[in-house]
Formats: sequence, structure tokens, C-alpha cells
Amino acid sequence: MTDNKTPDQTADDVEEITIGLPVGEPTPPNLAETFEINRYLLLGIGDILRDIVEYSRVDALVIDTARRLQSLLGGRAVEVRVHDPVGRLDGLMSERPELADILHLTEDSYSIAAAFGEPARTRWLTAAQAAETGMFSGRGMYDDVLLIPLVEQGQLVGYVALAGPSFLMAEQANIELLDGFGGMFSRCLRRTAYIQEVAGLMVLDPATHVPNRSGFERPLIREIDRARRSGKPVALVVFTLCGLEKMSNLSQSHVQSTLLKRIAGRIEDSLRASDSMGRLTFKCFGVLVADAPSSTVKDIAGRLQHELAGEMMDDGLGGSFEVIPNAAFVSLEQDSFPQKSAAELATLMIEASVSAAECRDHSDLVLVEAHISEE
Repeated sequence: MTDNKTPDQTADDVEEITIGLPVGEPTPPNLAETFEINRYLLLGIGDILRDIVEYSRVDALVIDTARRLQSLLGGRAVEVRVHDPVGRLDGLMSERPELADILHLTEDSYSIAAAFGEPARTRWLTAAQAAETGMFSGRGMYDDVLLIPLVEQGQLVGYVALAGPSFLMAEQANIELLDGFGGMFSRCLRRTAYIQEVAGLMVLDPATHVPNRSGFERPLIREIDRARRSGKPVALVVFTLCGLEKMSNLSQSHVQSTLLKRIAGRIEDSLRASDSMGRLTFKCFGVLVADAPSSTVKDIAGRLQHELAGEMMDDGLGGSFEVIPNAAFVSLEQDSFPQKSAAELATLMIEASVSAAECRDHSDLVLVEAHISEE
């Protein structure tokens, strides 16, 4: 090996270079650091978040999400308070009695901001602290309240309060998970409000070419008014296509559209000239049956249900599945609820029948009679 040092250089003049981290380099993060998150909570919140993006009505989004969160965490009561300074959300709400105990819209955000510190994070409140902000007004005092902030674009817009939850929220990671849920919920609330506003301007469902809920409510309201004058009943039959929710990926969306069009066409072909139909939700169709006594509505609903049953459909992945049409019907006599307007009665009929026709864990057809009440 040749020595390249010049005659004037000595061993002390040669700089030694040590390969390694530069001086001042930060210490690498500890990759072994972990966060403990309750698996039950993680899966439950994940299920709720996966479903809330599908809603097209604000009232259904608030009621269903609040109840599911209460079921997940436990608790004796749940309250959602949202800042609504110009009444935008208020104008989108239907006459649903359960909303009164769950949702509170306020023009002033003080009651919301006063419940949190800076920054707004999920926290516990004592009974006295909850009472100061007016939570659960008229429903008693609760020993402890779990408060989840609704934050959008860095602004506190509301909260979800759970009274006396049985789920112990001690780990910081679990608290942060609820913070994330609150942020997602507030964004979905705004998105759903926009969808509902746009749908209110449209009367035709683009996927099936039949009236959407807004377009369906109009003839239902007219029929209720006409039935009151003539003394005849008005009936509503609802079909929920159970199994359609399993086709959730993008490659199956075209199959969903094909099935929805096929079902809509079969229902429409079975109607009398005086009847009408519409698409009320993602997988739910409604049929307005005119001048039919309550004794025959069940037979009409059963006949249509069996005509739709047994529909085998390609799932887009090389297999097939059968759609089970859960059916429900409600008949309104002309002298029922004289103090309510036709619009209010139309909403009650739709909500009651859609709820009664929800999918259940079974493989047989079920026909349910829905009931509406003044409560």
C-alpha cells in the first residue's frame, strides 16, 4: 500500500474521521412507544363513523348517532347541542318527538364555549358544572357527565354530552379517539345539511328516476288533505331492501344502481293509476296507496313484498346474493290527529313506516304494521 503523505506531514497532522451521526443530530424516536386503546371502543366508534357518512337527513343523523354512542358508552341520557345562529339546521328538522330530548340548537354559542377550557377537549363535568351550562335541563341532576366537543375548522360548534356513562374513560388515547369522533361528526353534520338542502330543491332521484323523499312527500300531503275532505283513509307501504348495505365497495356500486332501478321498475309496474311511489332512503322505497281501507292495506303490502322477494343479484365479485324486502305499512284514518297539519302527518307516517321496516337478522319475510302517535 502506497503512503500518500508528503515529507512535511507527520502522523499528528492526519485528521481521523469517525463514521456516525453528525454532532447535534436529534435522538431517533423510540419506535417501541405504544398507545393503549380499548378494542371495544375502537371498533364501536369505527362502526359509527363508517355509517354517518351515508345519512341524507340531519334529524336521522343526530338521533341515530346519539343513541348508538349512548349504547356504546352507556349512560342514562344523551344531549347534542349545536350552534345554529341563523336557524339553518332548525329549518331542516322534521316533527320527530325524540328530537326534543336529544338535540338543542342555540343562536348563542356562549353555553357551548362555557363548558370547555382551552383547547376544547373531551372532559368530565360534575353535576354542578353541567347544571351551570343548562345541560339536561328538566331531566334531573347527574353525578358525572362526559362531554365530547364538536370542532370544525378549529372552531367549537357544539358538543355531545353523556350523563353517567358506564364506560370508564381513563386512558388518554381513548379520550383522543373521542375528540376525533367529535370532529368527524360535526363535518358530517354540515355535509348532511348540504345534501338535504340540495335534495329539497330536487324532486327526482337520479339513480332510479322515481321521486325522492321531497318529491314523494308532496303527493302524500295532498292525499292526506283530500282524504280528510272525503272521509277516506290514506295508506303508506314501505319496503327496505335488506342486504344492499353489504355491497359497499366501489366495484359494486354499479350493481347497486342496477338493482335499485330494477326494483323501482317492478314496484311501479304493480301500482294502480291512483297510487304513487318514491325512494325515501338509500335502500327504502315508499308506496302511497290511495282510497284503500286499512283491512286491505296489509294484503296489498304482502302481495308487493312477495313479488319483490327472491331477487337474485350478481354481487360484482363473481357471486350472488338475495335481497330480502322488509315491509311495513301504516294506515291513517281521516279523523286521526285533527290538530296536526297534513305536512306533519306525512312526516309521521314516513318516519314510523321506515323505522318499522328496518332490516333484522333473519332470512324470512316479515310484514310489520307501523303506528304513529302524537308523542
